[in-house]
Amino acid sequence: MFITYLGAAVVLRVEPFWDPPTFVPVMGMLLGNSMTSVAMATERCLDQFKFHAPVLETRLAYGATRYEASLPLAVEAIRIALIPVITQLSVMGMINIPGMMTGQIMAGTPIMEAVMYQQCIMFMIAASSTLGVIMAVTIKNK
Repeated sequence: MFITYLGAAVVLRVEPFWDPPTFVPVMGMLLGNSMTSVAMATERCLDQFKFHAPVLETRLAYGATRYEASLPLAVEAIRIALIPVITQLSVMGMINIPGMMTGQIMAGTPIMEAVMYQQCIMFMIAASSTLGVIMAVTIKNK
């Protein structure tokens, strides 16, 4: 919600920021992409903890806190979960032309405005996915 507010109010300059024709599609895109990353992070984190249970127990036995013992596994889960978002950012506009930008161009929006909207949405997706993944993994570690 916070990322959607920042994107709509500050970057896209929508007045008011909750204007449904802008807010609802943007929120849908952010939620859809963030859910995928959060699901990957949660699954990877739980798998890491299950597979590396002896290592975690050893670290705890030597006096590490739960945070210190699980930090390397959590960082790995976050890194793996964000790979699809990073690869999507790296090819956006060069190799593939995303759907929102194509739809805007076909509807008559100037190309530079459509590109600006698409870049803004992609960075918002990366930010919301990163925030969601960090929150999910942090909650799993507590």
